[in-house]
Amino acid sequence: MKDIIILANLGNRNLALKGDERELKEIARTEGKTFVDYTRGLVETKSPDQWAQMLELRILPPLLDQYRADARVVCLFYTRQEGLPGGRPDNDTEFSAQLVAELIKRQWGMETRLIRVDCLPVDLEELMNFYRRQLLELEENYPDARWVVADAGGTPQQKSALKLVGEFLVYDPKQHDQKIAFYNILEERGGSSRLEPLPHDQFRKSLDILQASALIDAGLYGMADKVLKSEYLSPILKYLDKRLGGFKSDKEQKKVVHPLGENKYKTWKTGEFNLLETIEVPDELAAAVVRSNLVPALERLQAAQFYMEKGLPGEFLMALMHFAELFSFGAFKIMAGLPKADQKKKHDALKKSDKHEEWRKNALERSAFAQKIDEQSQERYKKPFDLGFAFDLAVARESPCKPVAHVCSKLADWTFDYLFRPNGVKRKDLKALRNSLAHEGIRADFDEIEQNIPNLREEVKGWPKLLGLPDENYYLQANRRLKRYLRELRI
Repeated sequence: MKDIIILANLGNRNLALKGDERELKEIARTEGKTFVDYTRGLVETKSPDQWAQMLELRILPPLLDQYRADARVVCLFYTRQEGLPGGRPDNDTEFSAQLVAELIKRQWGMETRLIRVDCLPVDLEELMNFYRRQLLELEENYPDARWVVADAGGTPQQKSALKLVGEFLVYDPKQHDQKIAFYNILEERGGSSRLEPLPHDQFRKSLDILQASALIDAGLYGMADKVLKSEYLSPILKYLDKRLGGFKSDKEQKKVVHPLGENKYKTWKTGEFNLLETIEVPDELAAAVVRSNLVPALERLQAAQFYMEKGLPGEFLMALMHFAELFSFGAFKIMAGLPKADQKKKHDALKKSDKHEEWRKNALERSAFAQKIDEQSQERYKKPFDLGFAFDLAVARESPCKPVAHVCSKLADWTFDYLFRPNGVKRKDLKALRNSLAHEGIRADFDEIEQNIPNLREEVKGWPKLLGLPDENYYLQANRRLKRYLRELRI
């Protein structure tokens, strides 16, 4: 067996006078002394032989009995708070640590190492740093050792910090044969105690759940899945991650039902996480925008609304522009009279078609605004106003479907200043803001966006209702359900 390194915090209950049931702290108080003064007196006025005759060790004995044959060293963490701002030195274990070490040496024959806690024993952050340094040093000195962490004494903060550091620094969830073991030592009547093994990942699970909840709140579902590693939640987190990232097509939207198949999908759909429905498209909208563009467009609008609610301007801007491109292109296809066989084609394919000019003219006939820009383009640049994002917006803003016309009119005014607002106040339009982010990595905040485009967020906030989407944003709804599940999760 590998050498065992035992780690334990010391408190003021690890020692007792033989034949006396009272705690040493209580005995000291009856003599008008503090715990540290009483133990200092024993160290300074009594010999080690007298210590052994007077004192008995509490709490630690069952652990020392279990590892008597294998323990390489027992590391005892003690406190000396004198000189530390806010310290309470009356309960320090500096001298009791010397007494404990002598008893362990005499009764169990084990080597001990006394390590001073160099911060306040109630400062969790500093304690975490302290134990991390100590465990790294010990691991360097004893690279092949196994570790045993005992909840034997000290403040609640000391106990938590030592176990947390042990879990994250030494425990490896991928290993079957663990390098570290954790024990709670329960005191019983008569001064005896017994060992109770503790889970290796007790705190890790709690922190993982908190971290995953924060990641879910920000829409980082893939990262939350990696943190949680939950067989139950993993499929829905993978699905949400893919959906928020954007389905590439209407076909993919229908295909991605659930990673575990139809039977699992039915279970989810009737349970807590009824989150797999595709968007229900109102008939009026379906008649005005080609479905192969409409469904992905509405998905991106849901994403944009979510990012807006979460205060993520860069993600909001990219999702909004993606929505604008898909939505206006789908509306253009209806206005241009594209047959169903051509409705799933992209701009490049439409331009290469021998019906390209016919579709362009069809759209212009239905949009006086697009005709005007076409005339200006012919006059200024000697070329027609042709198919593309700007053309789509110019045409779609005159859709007979009022919600489509309203949304595309706003998007046109916000996106292509050189076409739609040539004499307006100079500003960064949506296209410029998006390009700065996509190509130069320059991220605008919401203040800058609305300095250029006032009331944009207020306007976009009303679009889901205008276009017939559910009252509650899909991702906000999913997050609420997932976080409620995590809150109620027993670990």
